[in-house]
Amino acid sequence: MKKVLSLDLKYSGIQMLYYGSFCALMGYASVYLLDKGFSNSMIGISLALVSVIAVFAQPSVASFADKNQHIELRKIIAVILAITVVLSASMFLFGKGSILLLIAFIGVSTFMQTITPLLNSMAFVFEKHGIEINFGLGRGLGSAAYALVSMGLGYLVEDVGASILPLVYLIMNILLIIITYTFVIPQDENKKESKEEKEEKEEQLSFINFAKRYKKFMIFIFGLVLVYFTHTIINNFFIQVITPIGGTESDM
Repeated sequence: MKKVLSLDLKYSGIQMLYYGSFCALMGYASVYLLDKGFSNSMIGISLALVSVIAVFAQPSVASFADKNQHIELRKIIAVILAITVVLSASMFLFGKGSILLLIAFIGVSTFMQTITPLLNSMAFVFEKHGIEINFGLGRGLGSAAYALVSMGLGYLVEDVGASILPLVYLIMNILLIIITYTFVIPQDENKKESKEEKEEKEEQLSFINFAKRYKKFMIFIFGLVLVYFTHTIINNFFIQVITPIGGTESDM
């Protein structure tokens, strides 16, 4: 496998922008929705709805990408991100407690969660050309970006207000569209598909058949579901945990 530094840098940038935007959106979801007049119960229902929709949307979009390989993965991601940009901008049009504002927020959150597996897959699309992308580096920098954005937003929200949040992920998603669209194989690289890649295309398993074939992996996935129960409680309602003991957005 060959290494291409420019692709590694672009992929790291993609992960950093995505998780920076994801932090502003989901990490500060409760902060934003509380500021817009929604109750804790409505916040819980909305975030649950996002996750439920994503459970079906993620494999559906991934399956569409697999079955329509004449459409480049970066273009599918760019279209979905463009929708999030439009929805993010629309959030400034609605007042506090507006159901349309809540729908727009749910839409942005759902689309952002839907593209997670597609962004991960981008690290491996060039393997058929003999190019290896450093996924570990990109994903690690994505987590670092989440941490830095989280810290910076805490002070920004405390000083300016939570209404600034949609602008943050709107700008980040525009930048993400640009860098995603430049994530293409260099013209001078080998473009021949490997024998393994051609054989892989011959068989596309449905979800049910996949689950039957890889039973131990499905047990592992169930374990991850249990891990995310506790993760979600802390991540989605962190501001409600620290506010009663005198904490603020910057502390969060």
